[in-house]
Amino acid sequence: MRVQVLPIVIFFSTVISILYYLGFIQWLILKIGWIMQMSMNTTPTESLVAAGNIFVGQVESPLLIRPYIADLTRSELHSIMTSGFATIAGSVLGAYISFGVPAAHLLTASVMSAPAALAVSKLFWPETETPKISTKFNIKLDKSEATNIIEAACLGAFTSIALVANIAVNLIAFLALLAFLNAVLSWLGNMFNEPGLSFEE
Repeated sequence: MRVQVLPIVIFFSTVISILYYLGFIQWLILKIGWIMQMSMNTTPTESLVAAGNIFVGQVESPLLIRPYIADLTRSELHSIMTSGFATIAGSVLGAYISFGVPAAHLLTASVMSAPAALAVSKLFWPETETPKISTKFNIKLDKSEATNIIEAACLGAFTSIALVANIAVNLIAFLALLAFLNAVLSWLGNMFNEPGLSFEE
């Protein structure tokens, strides 16, 4: 059952890559980012990254504003890191759904976490510098490197390899550790006439 999560991660990563190739993800990120920018008075860069974190992971979302990273203020960098930790990547969304978490709750939490992360980060580290990137800049999001939809699907599957490997290795390590601790606890329980002791009961 626990291993079934791995194909789901690959599938979601592939779907997001296809949507990115079609331009739907960029369009949605720009719209959500604009709404947050206008309603919360944040800069375009941090708003776009916060919006991007709803769909892509913490590593990929800053790449949306790659040409502007060198011009970010410390407060903007803090906002970008905070929003990255506040949301879950779209590829991992399927993993949580397979564990039985309602999809509606996950999507709602991810959408609400983006503006909440901006608010909390600005409370913790307010903007004291003058941002170089203002609303005057017409920020463009990069297009997919894929040349067709099949290549986009392949790239999505390929980029999920590292995530799937991390999940698989952690599953093996922690399940083996849990089995070992259960065996030790059961052995100790048998010594004191308490059979069947384990961390899972």
